[in-house]
Amino acid sequence: MDERSRFMDQPIPGALYDSDPAHSGQRLRFLRILSGMSQIDLIDSVSFPEVSLRTLIRWEKKGVPIRFVRQVAQFFQCPCEAFFPELMGEIEFKKMVLRQGDKGSIE
Repeated sequence: MDERSRFMDQPIPGALYDSDPAHSGQRLRFLRILSGMSQIDLIDSVSFPEVSLRTLIRWEKKGVPIRFVRQVAQFFQCPCEAFFPELMGEIEFKKMVLRQGDKGSIE
């Protein structure tokens, strides 16, 4: 089993249920870590929404505000649905990440 697919058996840290209110923040954090980026790297990126470190930390804990979901999804080259549990469950999210990783979108 390769490194990228090993996480399929592990729950997303902190995501106990798809109805978790901080669900989008946990997925943001997961994508950031999988991409090998620190929080500083992310906020310094030109194509990521212009936010402070404090705001990014809040997003990772409490969720990404709806008005920023499109920009965050575009940054990680994934569909907006990835940040909404009612539209994409955890298994589907992980499969999407693996597919994107194979294409080189999430680095």
